[in-house]
Amino acid sequence: MKKFLSLLLVMITITMSSQDIKDAINSASDKNDAKELSKMSDKDLLSYWNQAKQQGYTLNQLKTLARAQGATESDISQFEKRIKGLKSFSAEDEGSKNQIENSLTSIFGIIPSEKKLESEDSTAYSLPIFGMKFFETVASSTINDFSSSPQINIATPLSYQLGPGDEITINVWGASENVYTSTIDTRGYIKIDRIAPVYLSGYTIAGAKRRVGDALSKIYSGISSSKESYQKVFFDISLSRTRSIVLNIVGSVKRPGTYTLSSMVSVLNALYAAGGPTETGSFRNIQVVRNGKVFKMVDLYDYFVKGVAPIFSLRDQDVILIPAYKKRAFVNGEFKETGIFEFKENETLEDILSFTGGISSFGYKNKLFIESVSGINKKTSVIDSDSFNSTKLSDGDIIKASPVADKYTNKVSIEGAVYLPGNYSIEESPNLKSLIANAQGLKDDALLSRAIIYRFSEGKEKKILSVNLSNIISGKEKLEFEANDRVKIFSKSTIEKEEFVEIRGEVNDRDDSDNNDVGKFTFFEGMRVSDLILLSGGVKENGDLFSINIYRQTFDKSGKVPFRSITAKLNLDYSSSSLEENPVLNPGDLVVVRLREGVVKPEYAEITGLVRSPGVYSLLNNKYSLYDLLNDAGGILEYGAVSGVKIKRINKAKKEIEEAVGDLTKDSLGFELEEQKDYIEFGVDIAQLYKTKGNDSRYNVVLKGGDIIEVPKLDNTIEIIGEIEQPTVINYKKGISVMEAISQAGGLTDLAKKRGVFVIYQNGNISSNKKYFIFNNMPKLEPGCKIIVPKKIANPNKTNIAEIIGLTSTLATLAVLIQSL
Repeated sequence: MKKFLSLLLVMITITMSSQDIKDAINSASDKNDAKELSKMSDKDLLSYWNQAKQQGYTLNQLKTLARAQGATESDISQFEKRIKGLKSFSAEDEGSKNQIENSLTSIFGIIPSEKKLESEDSTAYSLPIFGMKFFETVASSTINDFSSSPQINIATPLSYQLGPGDEITINVWGASENVYTSTIDTRGYIKIDRIAPVYLSGYTIAGAKRRVGDALSKIYSGISSSKESYQKVFFDISLSRTRSIVLNIVGSVKRPGTYTLSSMVSVLNALYAAGGPTETGSFRNIQVVRNGKVFKMVDLYDYFVKGVAPIFSLRDQDVILIPAYKKRAFVNGEFKETGIFEFKENETLEDILSFTGGISSFGYKNKLFIESVSGINKKTSVIDSDSFNSTKLSDGDIIKASPVADKYTNKVSIEGAVYLPGNYSIEESPNLKSLIANAQGLKDDALLSRAIIYRFSEGKEKKILSVNLSNIISGKEKLEFEANDRVKIFSKSTIEKEEFVEIRGEVNDRDDSDNNDVGKFTFFEGMRVSDLILLSGGVKENGDLFSINIYRQTFDKSGKVPFRSITAKLNLDYSSSSLEENPVLNPGDLVVVRLREGVVKPEYAEITGLVRSPGVYSLLNNKYSLYDLLNDAGGILEYGAVSGVKIKRINKAKKEIEEAVGDLTKDSLGFELEEQKDYIEFGVDIAQLYKTKGNDSRYNVVLKGGDIIEVPKLDNTIEIIGEIEQPTVINYKKGISVMEAISQAGGLTDLAKKRGVFVIYQNGNISSNKKYFIFNNMPKLEPGCKIIVPKKIANPNKTNIAEIIGLTSTLATLAVLIQSL
């Protein structure tokens, strides 16, 4: 009781570190003058309780602290009763269960800090903590996995000590056979039929086997017989079910608390269940506290680096304490593994290297660079490799390994028109001729008249040497290399402009030239007109082979006649009567194959919707009109919307714009090309068209190839959308006005622009609000139309009322000042 009270008072009155816990326990047990709780006055107890509350502790937290350190339930109960008897005690002082779990770390004096290290070398401080990955895979279900039934399927460790709750299976075979299963009771005994209870608690499996053998020999005489005897009885014992133990895991751990686990779990299993150390927790000084004393120290680096796991058994009520780390180094750069490494007092730079796996293949191994904190400043040290094992480190040191320099002392390189470009040693290729030979020679299209050598000077390429490759290969010239020279061999195909010929007109536009321009083909010497036509896929059905035009540049200096025309004539099989009729082409020639005389390309229009015979119709003549098409289609049906007929015409301007603007952006155009529609739509007045019988050009339309005429069905509704209270559709009534329709949709919103209201009719025509003097002339409504109410556009330059009032006040004040002058 004295130890419990002294420990509690010490921990309340001082700010503790991880080492303070052990010191407090020891000092508390040595104090002979500690008052017993029963003799402490309410005044003294109240003083200590107030100190505890100022430190942020609740009653439940103090009870958990005492229980974890070995206080008896009797002491804890007496302490709780005295505290609750104080007048100042309230229900809030007791604390909740969640508070206990969440504040265990703080109770034991190890307060995790979320504050990030601030340094100029932020990269080093943001490195991962070595060993943290081992615990990152812990899922939320891990605790349940470890806390479930302690049934196990592994061999029992030799050091495992039996205890109450363990289930033992005894197999007897030989001259007699039997199986006994018994659980060690709370007193430490197992019960076997016809034998007195056998005490096994605290024994290993080997020790338990000896005691069980002595007991069984009283009912199986064959146990003591020799192995050769037919009366020999054999037996063995095994652990068939383990007991559960309660472990307290506290300190800088991610999920501190009390865990019920199998007695077979190792300290690694327990730490894994608790999520492992926090960012401030130690991986190397983990304490297993048993009966108030440190029983074992666990260094997880032994497991992470050497694969040596702690093999001792845990016992019920053991406390696993993870203190805050003491010293860490930040290892960055060319190491096999970088991160934040914890080190002990007697460890050196050589030990840190062993944790990282050493310097990487591309790191400089003769020196390491260390940045250390020196008072309020920092200092840098350079450590030679022969001093690694004697260099002591300080907390917060940043250790860096530099990469080897990207510099060659014996390299020459060659690139371009050779078969094996790359880097070569200057010893094997001391001059340009030998380098070309080692690169397996020049390619066929290599430019022999000139090659360039880039040469280093003052640490960078600053000089260029030009040589004639023909002279180098023949031996007339010789170029000796310096280290890091770079040779560039040019290819004729890269410096000579590729030449093309082009064909247009009545050809099939097949592109075999691997370029993006249809009708454009690579020029070859000796190419004739017939060759180009065949490359393009031949002429179309109505192409004229008897009169082919070739347009050729004249290079006339005066510029008066930049091109001249040449006529070619071919037979139907692309042969010619003479070479003159099938001339040889020059680079840049344009060949045009025209339509045969009298052939006109057919054009078609399509009519859809409510007509008697919808479908595709040929434009019979150059004046074929909408009126003609409606008649040919049998006219509009009874339920066709005469006022809704519209024509969709191919938007040729879109393609022309695309060809003209190329890669220009929206900022330079003012619009996106995608915004341009494929078709232009416009409406026609069918009533007037029929009335004038197609003779008035104001109402009749001459059709073009690709036109689509749409005749929709009757629509007796009006749609109202935009800045109205409720977008809706209403029935059309003859004579209804725009504002009457809008009122049926709930009226305009505050953001509606009344003057901007417009109507889209069923045939696509648009009519907007027109203002005459002070009168608004709203569009007339028709069946199937849409009323659009736009939104007001905010004017950033418009002065609001508050600004006007402020400006007026300022002007008034200014006027008073002027009058007072």
